[in-house]
Amino acid sequence: MPLEDTQRPSSGPRISVRASATVELCWVLHAAQREDFRTGRSEVGAFFAAHPQLLERAESFWDDDASDALGFLEFLVLAHHGGLLFAQDVDAWGATVAELVPSVPAHLPLRSESDDDRRVVEQRLARLRRSSRLRDAYGRLLDDVWAALRPAWQRARPAVQAACADRRERLARGEPWSEVVRGECDFGGLAQRLVNELGGDDELVIVPAFFTHKGLLLDLPRLVLVGVRADAADAAARVRSEALARRLKSLADPTRLAIVDQLAQHPRTVTELARSFGIAQPTVSNHVKLLRDAGLVHDVRVGPRRQLEVDRPALAQLLEHLGSVVTPPVSDRVSG
Repeated sequence: MPLEDTQRPSSGPRISVRASATVELCWVLHAAQREDFRTGRSEVGAFFAAHPQLLERAESFWDDDASDALGFLEFLVLAHHGGLLFAQDVDAWGATVAELVPSVPAHLPLRSESDDDRRVVEQRLARLRRSSRLRDAYGRLLDDVWAALRPAWQRARPAVQAACADRRERLARGEPWSEVVRGECDFGGLAQRLVNELGGDDELVIVPAFFTHKGLLLDLPRLVLVGVRADAADAAARVRSEALARRLKSLADPTRLAIVDQLAQHPRTVTELARSFGIAQPTVSNHVKLLRDAGLVHDVRVGPRRQLEVDRPALAQLLEHLGSVVTPPVSDRVSG
């Protein structure tokens, strides 16, 4: 059964897992103001090393004392207000910001932030509201950084999609959301308190992000956003696991497993297999096709005849991969 993007528990808010180009861009902008973010995420460090002018512009844009802590948090407020918080791609942020700024409320709940930080966000939005010149500069900065970042984001999307799929599966298995978002960033009891205050029509959104430093917790109207880190290793692991699942599925049939067993002893033709199992040749051909598609058997030509044999390297790889999945590393085992 296909997994849905949104889970609805028996009580409480909806729980969704979504990718967000908006969140990715916000993290990169924040990293311009935090050297530890750039050194802690090599992809971000490499991005700004290749675009030093963008680094200088983003680093110096806000002159308030909270820049290091808040990054460009007001950008996420604007995106949420305009329904673009979970956009996968945006052609031009500049025009969008110019349209959204005047209509953003002057006072925001932002219960995830301290009173001082909330006031800074409100002051930034007020400055953008008052100054068309500042809005234009802000929009140009967003557009320029996104134009440069977009190719890297396209390369990173498979990792993010893999992380989204993994967390959706964990939610579908009944794992608590608090475990699904557990990572390097500890929000203490704040995240649980904010989620507990959401209504049944509100939403908790988990956002795996490739360019994130550690994690993000943000309270917005009718929504709590929890950002978690998605690594390229997630995508590779997902691809390997999907290949393993396909091969295991091909073996999850007594007849196909018996065919592999016979072919492991010596090559046979489809006709010989049909005679051995006492079943119709077309039925054997269907079984063989599934095994061939899974890469577990292949054809060999012996004189004028075409026979089938087990792909021993593929079978050994299957067993090795299965063993690595079900057996913990030696360092994780408990000695007796």
